[in-house]
Amino acid sequence: MRYVLDAASMKNVDSYSINTLGIPSVVLMERAALSVTEAIESKVKGNIHTDIICVCGRGNNGADGLAVARQLYLKGYNVDVYIINSHASTKEFDIQLNIIKNLGIECINSPDFSKYGVIVDALFGNGLSRELAGEARIVVDTINKCSTSVHSQYTQNSDNNGNRLVVAVDIPSGISASTGVVMGSAVNADITVTFGFEKIGHILYPAASYCGKIIRKDIGFAQYPDMTRDIFTYDYSDISDMLPLRKPDGNKGTFGKALVIAGSRLYGGAAVLSSRAAARIGAGLVRTLTHISNRTAVITGNMECIVDTYDTDEECGDFVKNTETLVDKCICWADVVCIGPGLSMEESAVKLVRSVSAKKNIKKLYDADALNIIAQYKIELDGSNDDVDYEAGGNSGNASYKDDMSDKNVVVTPHIGEMSRLTGLDIAVIKNNPIDTARTYSREHNCVCVLKDARTIVSDGERVYINMSGNDGMATGGSGDVLSGIITGLMAQGLTTFEASALGVYIHGCAGDEAALSNGKYSMVAGDIIDNIKNVLIKARGE
Repeated sequence: MRYVLDAASMKNVDSYSINTLGIPSVVLMERAALSVTEAIESKVKGNIHTDIICVCGRGNNGADGLAVARQLYLKGYNVDVYIINSHASTKEFDIQLNIIKNLGIECINSPDFSKYGVIVDALFGNGLSRELAGEARIVVDTINKCSTSVHSQYTQNSDNNGNRLVVAVDIPSGISASTGVVMGSAVNADITVTFGFEKIGHILYPAASYCGKIIRKDIGFAQYPDMTRDIFTYDYSDISDMLPLRKPDGNKGTFGKALVIAGSRLYGGAAVLSSRAAARIGAGLVRTLTHISNRTAVITGNMECIVDTYDTDEECGDFVKNTETLVDKCICWADVVCIGPGLSMEESAVKLVRSVSAKKNIKKLYDADALNIIAQYKIELDGSNDDVDYEAGGNSGNASYKDDMSDKNVVVTPHIGEMSRLTGLDIAVIKNNPIDTARTYSREHNCVCVLKDARTIVSDGERVYINMSGNDGMATGGSGDVLSGIITGLMAQGLTTFEASALGVYIHGCAGDEAALSNGKYSMVAGDIIDNIKNVLIKARGE
């Protein structure tokens, strides 16, 4: 698990290290500069004839840039410095500026960026809170025009190949560290060397596409006691720590019963994908309630699944006969219910969503058409968790989760469009504020919100998981159905709704990455993600 900070939290880390612990700021700055210098040298391979320019603001990010210029100069590189007149300088900047002047490093006024093989971006750091304008905007746009591509071949190999290397110090100038929003314009970096912790602006799009390869370096920052730890992401090593333990003497009932209510007359594949994914992630028993037209497809596509069916009138879309008893029987059988994939908006689907919503004290996941029905008919999620015994199920191996008894029993998994329908917010507003949107919805509706996008956000109203696994090959029909099945299967095995959602999203992305390796991003289909779940789990557990 890696903590992700916003600008304010990073400022507190910096202040605690310097003002409370007494680590001199120039010491941290020197180590930061050494990290950048090391990254540059690894790319230019000691070619001291490489012309380098450090483009600096007058804050501490600019001071880092001056320190980089000094270090490279002392190693024999041809180094120039360009300083913009953005605001009053900091004490640290003045110290570094005095040193480079004493060394005779040239500060130039009108650089021709096209002549340099390496451009170091040290204009603005994490504290940027306004759109770029004036000289700063002109400089950033000029740097970008001089680059042969957004991410040059320096990021692919160590040869020059005529490409210019752009290295950002801490974060590309023009990026909001707290939101990932581009503040008018931003430097397109090939490499971003950041210090201590990743920032939200490194991870969320569109900012992530400006960072290039991110290199995170420990320069000696200390984690202070009250440091924000509620935003984080996962590494591959977290999977084995968080997976529910498999009891050697367990049976299929031990590992949970998952009900998937999915599919309709026109959309049968979703029922197959969701139920297969729930089984493949380890649920002991999976039962599918679907339209009768899908019975053969579900049994053929997932023969381990128990199948119950209903029929509907082709004219009105309502049930042919009263199915309340069947639906109630299926829900009462289950430990967790997933409803929505391929469900349609027919009257029968509305009744199924209302039936699930009315059942209390059972874990539920609403996806796809279930969310559209909830939005249209203003149906309550019913996030009550009265009398749910979370001690009884599973063992994640993660104390921070095991000790948390405030778990919600409802998960919603909207993509951006569905979130817009649920909240009434414009899509642009949601995309610019995904963390706040997911957090707010979770708090207001007492649920765990899985806001799906290129960087999926999972929140229980307090904690926030930002997913970094996965790839654009997963932008294919049925991928979301697979995710719903994975999360449902993990909940069935006893994980809390937040834990199952965060881990499920990460595993889903990892399986997509495995599928891309074997199938290619262009040729991937949702079933390939399911087929690679086992490979992810085997690797993660070292089996």
